[in-house]
Amino acid sequence: MIAKNFSVHNEEIAKKLTIIRKNRSISQLQLGKKLQKPQSYVSKVELGLKQICFVELCEYLNKLEVDVEEFISNLSFVKK
Repeated sequence: MIAKNFSVHNEEIAKKLTIIRKNRSISQLQLGKKLQKPQSYVSKVELGLKQICFVELCEYLNKLEVDVEEFISNLSFVKK
């Protein structure tokens, strides 16, 4: 469940990050290790308890081997 104070845009980002991680069969613990962060960091991002800045998003996507530009261009709120 996404935190209530999380914007709709951030909710979409969190859901997409969760889907990508799961589709790659990467656990929160594994991703946390790649990011050099605790598993709880990944959990909080995915639950909407932690909002990440653009630099953190880029690092997160890089560790998931996702093209940053492609990820952003596929967000519903980004003008095409």
